Amino acid sequence: MTRKNIKLGSVLQIPLKDGTFAYGWARNYLDVSYFKLISEKPIQDIEFIVGSNILFSVPTSKSVIKEWDIIGQVTLSDDLNKLIPIFRQDMAHLERCSICDEEGNTYDASPEECIGLERSSVWKAGHVEERIVEEMAGRKSKFYERRKVQLP
Repeated sequence: MTRKNIKLGSVLQIPLKDGTFAYGWARNYLDVSYFKLISEKPIQDIEFIVGSNILFSVPTSKSVIKEWDIIGQVTLSDDLNKLIPIFRQDMAHLERCSICDEEGNTYDASPEECIGLERSSVWKAGHVEERIVEEMAGRKSKFYERRKVQLP
């Protein structure tokens, strides 16, 4: 088996359960942006893929490389070269939150300040694939909904 190494700017082709394909773009060590793009057949035009709108961006397990194909590499824009802002929340004390911003700075925050941010967690392939399908269909992803900030 060939070893796959994810690199900055790697473009990923993601086979979905229904036989269609979704696409992602590796931003840094674990962060991947997923495109608002599903195709019935694999797309070879990398520039077309990375020119598509981004659906969401989340830290993603390195194990996805075993399941998804790297189909190209494109230099990241300055915006995509930053970290994905994430939040952490103490589930025993919901009012205790912190945010890690695009520069890697961490600071205390209120739960309300965390609304709309991704929870600090690493997504597995199946969860990402489900979220892509659900969001593209206009539905809420159960995995995303469970990870939203909890208000006290």
